Amino acid sequence: TADHLYRRSLREGQFILTGCSKIDQLLSGGLTLQLVTEVASLSSSGKTQFCMTTSALAACGGVRVLYIDTQNSCSPIRLREIISSRLGTIPAMEALRRIHIKNVYDSISLISYLYSVSSSQSKLPPELQYRFIVVDSMSSVFGSAIGRDASLFMHMSSLATVVSVLSFLAKTLNASVLVTNGMSVKRKGEGEMERRLPTLGRNWAFLPSVRLIFSRNNENEYSATLDK
Repeated sequence: TADHLYRRSLREGQFILTGCSKIDQLLSGGLTLQLVTEVASLSSSGKTQFCMTTSALAACGGVRVLYIDTQNSCSPIRLREIISSRLGTIPAMEALRRIHIKNVYDSISLISYLYSVSSSQSKLPPELQYRFIVVDSMSSVFGSAIGRDASLFMHMSSLATVVSVLSFLAKTLNASVLVTNGMSVKRKGEGEMERRLPTLGRNWAFLPSVRLIFSRNNENEYSATLDK
């Protein structure tokens, strides 16, 4: 069955499958365990839907998921719909219980919560630990400080702390970590081509292990490129 194949890929291939075969192929199998993967795009380009779909698929495969929602955009109803379409209504409720949604809206709360997760998860048996961790989105927590010199250093330090803890969790729990980042459109001068730049800036780009760029080509067509 599809769920059996998912469990085998998790056990043997060391990947979390995304539910999109083209993206899994682009990533040489899926979201790699023990690494932090970033998805960056303009708004309304599918980041949250991607996070929810991947989380739902992981839960269907028996994976425990931690979904840290910083925008109040993760919909349990939509998660249930995705899981029900795969498993049916009754098994979907059991799978949905494998997804823990935590709302966090500022950097201090995010760092504090990640440290508490690190402490509590280390005391649990492997079958009860998170194997997939989502932070959607990093830019909503840290993006407003980028460009303000007075607080830039402090926020970059906080960003580095968050990624350090997420990397620690990825390795100690043998988990895959997925974070999202916004993008903005910039033009240097009139007549020049627009440039799309990730919200968290150049210094942030060195922190995640993998970066995917999502683009919305038209109303119903999306594309993904591997940027790192």
